[in-house]
Amino acid sequence: MIAIIGAGMAGLSAAYHLAERGAKYIIYEKSSAPGGLCRSYKKLVHTFDYAGHFLHIRTEECRNFVEKIHPGGFVIHERQAAIITGGARVPYPFQAHLGFLEPEEVVSCLSDYIRILLEKRGNREKTFGRWLLANFGEGMFKRFFKPYNEKFWKCDLDDILVDWTDWSIPMPEINEVVRGALKLENPGMGYNPTFYYPKQGGIGALASTMAQKVNGAIKSGNEVKEIRAKEKKLVFGNGEVVEYDAIISTAPMSKLFSLIKDAPKALKRAANHLNWIAVDCVQLGFKRENVIKEDWIYIPDEKYPFYRIGKYPGSDGDLGTALFVEFTRRKSDPIPEPEALINEAVIGLRELGIVTGKEKPDVAEVVTLDPAYVSYDKHRRWFLPRAQVYLERMNILSIGRYGAWEYSTMEDALLAGKRAAEKIV
Repeated sequence: MIAIIGAGMAGLSAAYHLAERGAKYIIYEKSSAPGGLCRSYKKLVHTFDYAGHFLHIRTEECRNFVEKIHPGGFVIHERQAAIITGGARVPYPFQAHLGFLEPEEVVSCLSDYIRILLEKRGNREKTFGRWLLANFGEGMFKRFFKPYNEKFWKCDLDDILVDWTDWSIPMPEINEVVRGALKLENPGMGYNPTFYYPKQGGIGALASTMAQKVNGAIKSGNEVKEIRAKEKKLVFGNGEVVEYDAIISTAPMSKLFSLIKDAPKALKRAANHLNWIAVDCVQLGFKRENVIKEDWIYIPDEKYPFYRIGKYPGSDGDLGTALFVEFTRRKSDPIPEPEALINEAVIGLRELGIVTGKEKPDVAEVVTLDPAYVSYDKHRRWFLPRAQVYLERMNILSIGRYGAWEYSTMEDALLAGKRAAEKIV
């Protein structure tokens, strides 16, 4: 029997593909419902997800898969995104739309960018802060990249390595930077120019559809309390002990090593030192339609404590606008009071001119993602390959955004589940 820990996107995908291969498996999910962080709920006339989740598909393999399991159930959206900074509303990505800044700022950013191109330093830098400087120049670094990323990551940017930047940060050609400096837009840049979103049920509809196809094999409300890797046994809170042949785990890597009773002590200690940031997401419902025209907006200015605002695409029949306002904090930071976060979000939206002083949300609450984004620091680089060698020796595949301890997308999670099934069976 193959034990799958976690019924999020990666775990459900693994189960679906194991079923196709005729393998025996059980999914153990600690929550009462499947989906992990990719869940949705309805409140009054609004559909909310657990923070902004958009299905960006880059491969034909994933496109065929989601159309197979949820046929005709998606709307394909052309991404609209922007940055609001210093009163300017700059189309995303910032580095390809400098012309929306003040003229003197355009000159500074563009001249610094040309200077660093001539130096050809971009690919030699190993830390994130130096990499940004070497690829975009001091003007863009100070105007956008430094304040936004320090707000987001809550650390010195040279404490982060560049292992994740190759796909996530758009690198425009020089002609595209010049076009943007002349206030000509560069549409379709980056890994996410379009996204899929369900017509009904929010992003959680995708997880619900997969769960229905493997429903008999999901044991909800069953949290694994201990893994005896050498004996190949799982122990649950009620004392039940279950034998397994292999594990596909989507639990956070830090959590997984705390569960494995007989893991090497050095690895267990090292897993405790993995770093991440949590996201506290303020959910706001407004009666007015299209409070923002964009799908999401990045907010680098220090004045505002949140880093991103966005709107949920919603479901057929929804009214008004459902917004998310996202704040990050380090794993060691205290959990903020929900009312304080809601107040900061609403005040910030008013100061930005997004809502008026008369508009009050008809829904205002907070959901938390913890962990949300893993930190690509030196400790992760040292720990991860050693952890994976041990886990594979114990016939444990640790997959997904948190199981693989990586910065990845929903598409990556779906494909990771498929790869895990193919590897085990």
